[in-house]
Amino acid sequence: MKKNEQKNEIQQYKRVTEVTGEKRIDVKEVVKIDGILNFDVLIKDVKICQGDYSEYAFFAISLDGEDTPVGVVCGGKVVVKKAKILLEKNEFPLVGKFVKVGGGKNQYYDLV
Repeated sequence: MKKNEQKNEIQQYKRVTEVTGEKRIDVKEVVKIDGILNFDVLIKDVKICQGDYSEYAFFAISLDGEDTPVGVVCGGKVVVKKAKILLEKNEFPLVGKFVKVGGGKNQYYDLV
């Protein structure tokens, strides 16, 4: 079976995410949050995921007007709380900015 034939055949079936109801977010790449701090980004979507120790938010964002979104991950409690609110309100896309607040041991990430 050729690769194209296999691809056509496999497309007739459902994806696991369709059956489980999980939200799938496709991005070009994942960038580090520190590389986008203090820049306005276009938030296209967000998903709350369960990590080994706690929840984290996976955002699909666009930088500098790019069409293809990139991903950014943040497990900070403040950001995860705001991500849940954004999911509840479901008003995507919207503009946001990831920032670091405070200093030393009291430093945390926020989304404004």
